[in-house]
This record gives sequence, structure tokens and C-alpha cells, in this order.
Amino acid sequence: MKKQPTLKTSARSLLFEILFAFRSSILNALLSRLKSTPSSVKGNLRILNAIPKIYRHSGVVFRYSKEKQLYSVHEDGTVHYFENAYRGASLYSKGITGRCQQIANSYLLNDISFCTADVVIDCGANYGDLCRYFQTKQPAVRLLAYEPSPSAFRALDANLKDSPSFHAHMKALGPEVGEIEFYLAPETGDCSAVKFSQTAEVEIVEVSTLDVELDSFDKIRLLKVEAEGFEPEILSGAIKVLKKTDYITVDCGPERGESQATTVREVTTILSTHGFFVCNVDMRYSRGRRLLFKKLESELD
Repeated sequence: MKKQPTLKTSARSLLFEILFAFRSSILNALLSRLKSTPSSVKGNLRILNAIPKIYRHSGVVFRYSKEKQLYSVHEDGTVHYFENAYRGASLYSKGITGRCQQIANSYLLNDISFCTADVVIDCGANYGDLCRYFQTKQPAVRLLAYEPSPSAFRALDANLKDSPSFHAHMKALGPEVGEIEFYLAPETGDCSAVKFSQTAEVEIVEVSTLDVELDSFDKIRLLKVEAEGFEPEILSGAIKVLKKTDYITVDCGPERGESQATTVREVTTILSTHGFFVCNVDMRYSRGRRLLFKKLESELD
């Protein structure tokens, strides 16, 4: 017989719900203020440093480097740089450790074992949050990070400076080598080679293919692709790379173009054609839009 909740248990659950709603409302108000109200660095830091207190993360501190012209989050001796205060508040409200755990879980990295000198490719690295996870948990891997946004790349480059086996490249990836129009919305991180808004900033950036960039590598353990809807084009330029890759984790979320379409069907079709199958799907963070693919013939782990 199923045990019925007691009055005390029900009251405790209700209290937790109220506290969670209250905390969320305060956080949303602070984020809204950062996003909508132009403020000084000092004002932004005041808001940023109020956010960890909501989660009782007393060891998390936000600062600003005048030399680098970047914000930073500090936790347990680790420093992680970012460019936009609003995005930083959204990403690092629970500190660097919390962000590393979140990004590892959402990209399903716990399903993969890594060894010394394994090659990891991060396409769409942004500030380098995935790189930070590997710096913390798997520092012996060899990692190449690609980010075409100039403002995001400054933070990425600063975050990889102390890791000699981690390398940052400021270029887009696509189906062919050359130049490409790149659309930017730094405050939300929605930066893509696919036009997603009439008001987005536009820059001409260098574009290469994964086949060109990774020609010298014999084996790739993990390829991560997150390109705000441009994922099919990146994979189309990686036909040789797919043959020597064990795992591919892809964000196929609703971000392609002004219609905000997903790329689940296109990505799955390309990868299944080249011998990959979906071995896991993230339901917690991306509602099934982040998928982990594994090579059929690979004898892994």
C-alpha cells in the first residue's frame, strides 16, 4: 500500500517550492536588469556578486580586468573570463564548478572515457566552458577550440593561456574554405553563420573545414559541435574527420535561422550515413536537442 504524505511532509514540500520560486524570481529580476539597463562595470559587478549569494555560493566572486577588458568569475583559485555581464550571470550563477558540471551533463560527457593525449575538438567554443571542464577533469587531453566571434574569442584565448595542450583558433567552420558572413548577438550568445535576426550585427570572418583543420590527426576521441543552427554545414565539411572520430556530441537545438528550426533530423541523417548511431540524449538541459553519437564499428572502453 502506497504511503500517504503526512501533513509535516506536505508542509515541507510547499516551503521548498515557495523558496525555490522566490529565489528564481530574484534571479530573474537581476538578470533582467543586467540585460535591459545599461550600467557601468561597477554596477554590473554589484549585480553579478549578488547572484552567488542567492545560491549560497560564498566562494564565488566576480571581477573585471581593465587590462583584458573582460569580466571574470573566481572560485577556489580558478579564474574564468567572459565578455558579456548578462551572459556571465546566466552561465556562472552557480560558479565555475557548477557550470562545468552542467555542461558535462548536457553534452553527455560522462558516457565517454578519456585517456592521456586523446584529441578533443570543440566547434563553437564561445568562452571555453567545455574547455574548462577538460582543464579541470581531463587536463592531459589535447584540445582544439574554434570560435569565430571576436569578442567571445578574447575570453576563450585568455581562458586557455595556461594550458599548453589546449589551442584556440578564431575562425568559423563550414563546408568550404574562404570567408563567410557571421551574425552576432553577444548578449545572448546567438552567433551563427545562419541569419537569425534582422537586427543582428554582421562581420566577415574566416571559415575553414574540419577536414582541412584536422588533416594531420589520425584519431579523434570526441568532436563537439554547437553552431546555432549551422551544424549540418560543419559536418558536411568533415567527411574525412568522421571516419576517424569515436564520439560526436551535437547541440541540435531550435536556433537555425529566423524560424528557429532544430537540426536534429539533418544532423542525424548525416551522421547515420557515416556509421554513427545515437547512444544518448540529454533530456534535462536541452529537452532532447543535445545528442551523443557513437561510431558503430568502434570498439570503445
